[in-house]
Amino acid sequence: MRANTRELVRRFVEIFDVPEPVLEIGALQVEGQEGYGDIRPFFREKSYLAVDMREGPGVDQVENFEQRTSFPDGRFGTIISLDTMEHVYDVFHFVREIDRVLAPGGLLLLVSVMYYPIHAHPYDYWRFTPETFRRLTAAIGEPVILTQGEPDFPHTVIAVIRKGGTLTDREKEQLHRAVTSMPAIFPGCAWEHPRETALRRELEQLRAYHDQWGRVSVSGFYDFLPEEWRRETSPSAFDPNLSRWYYASLC
Repeated sequence: MRANTRELVRRFVEIFDVPEPVLEIGALQVEGQEGYGDIRPFFREKSYLAVDMREGPGVDQVENFEQRTSFPDGRFGTIISLDTMEHVYDVFHFVREIDRVLAPGGLLLLVSVMYYPIHAHPYDYWRFTPETFRRLTAAIGEPVILTQGEPDFPHTVIAVIRKGGTLTDREKEQLHRAVTSMPAIFPGCAWEHPRETALRRELEQLRAYHDQWGRVSVSGFYDFLPEEWRRETSPSAFDPNLSRWYYASLC
């Protein structure tokens, strides 16, 4: 359970009066997540069942959605699966089984990762693009697909679907506002490669240099250049406006 995922659930129940009963798929609270991974407090007034393919903290019943489960057709009014689909090998059967046990008009909230490191609990198979989520869930209803992080490389992909129908314009607007108003990065919601860490530090240094620009002379800018460039020119070659433009483009 990532911090942004937990916050998504809180905002989801503020927007929707979720139909009962509520089913959570992938409810096992892995080591270090005990208690924190429990989303039951958001559904205190609702009939709630938490399942996983393994026994453990947070699991009411063992069910494997890669196979046919013990539930009858249309059993649940709302189904929630958070950061679980990447651990499911047969995602096609997983979604078909969700479709089978979700009641007509019921709500589905799916959340998974795209830009995130391998985290084997016990296995980690997939990373999802927004279009994959759209195609996977289109047979259930008209999905609303949202992302968090960089638009063309998000860390989180979200699908909200009403079975056999569509969300209202108001619900779509509220969902969009709920997601876009969240910070792009929550602690632990994404991953930063060491190269990114180094680049971020360099950018911070550049921004600090930018803040001092008004007190830096043209010769000072010359001192900032890489050594191989200095050998090919001299401070007098720099027009102040040109150097300002170059520095802005570098940032």
